[in-house]
Amino acid sequence: VMGAPGDASYALGYDAILVEAILDAIDDARVAARPATLALARRETSGLNRNRRRPDQPVDRTLSALVTAGPDGRPLGVAWHFAAHPLTNMGTAAIWDSDFPGVADAEIEASLPGVSAQFLQGPAGDVFPLDWYFDQESPSLPVSDATARTMGAALAGHVQHLLDAALPLDASAGLAWEETSLELPTRSTTWTAAEADAAAEELERRIGASNYEPWGEDDHVTTIAQRHEDRYAAVCARFCAEMARRAGSTMSCRLSAVRLGELALVMVPGELFSALAADIVRG
Repeated sequence: VMGAPGDASYALGYDAILVEAILDAIDDARVAARPATLALARRETSGLNRNRRRPDQPVDRTLSALVTAGPDGRPLGVAWHFAAHPLTNMGTAAIWDSDFPGVADAEIEASLPGVSAQFLQGPAGDVFPLDWYFDQESPSLPVSDATARTMGAALAGHVQHLLDAALPLDASAGLAWEETSLELPTRSTTWTAAEADAAAEELERRIGASNYEPWGEDDHVTTIAQRHEDRYAAVCARFCAEMARRAGSTMSCRLSAVRLGELALVMVPGELFSALAADIVRG
């Protein structure tokens, strides 16, 4: 989710509500568990994602669909995996917005009554949707609800095509779960926290004096940093101050993996860049 009403939502307890909703969903799934078969299909897409930092560099354009079906062969659910930041409608309204994944899930479920659809984020650390990339002056589509619907509909169409092409997985090896934690070193910096905080305070003073209003009609995620330099520089300065405070320490990173027969699902608490994800897949 890249669209949200702002920091005030946390003061209203949204984070606690979200945790409770997730726990309720897990409990509902446990109660509703039933025998099922698994099938998997993949296909290459075109024009639906791009490296946002280096437009000429590769990204994972594969869309995968894991389909569960009941004893009668009817689909029960589909988990689909794709790499792209969900920000086709970012900043256009002060609401929690599921963006294109929500559109795709709704279209899949509408076409298959009784089926539950779930988006699984791929390695999107350096990946924008569509043909977008940073500092692109003429992106193909604006940031809007209509663009989110266009992107979601395209992905839903791919998933629906894959449902008939999915091949059964051998689940005889059963279900297994493994988890481990890594202590990763933080970056060193050439600046101090005090220097970065001072820069942020000056930038924030300038922003306050200018009556800054983000996300005007002509703004776009590809050029927002260039159009509103002070705002983005202020956010960056605060990040840099925190980096300096953490320099020389380590950060705990929990890795999880689930094996479903011959299929492995690997989960990482962060936005992997495309090249790193490709290295993991290659082993």
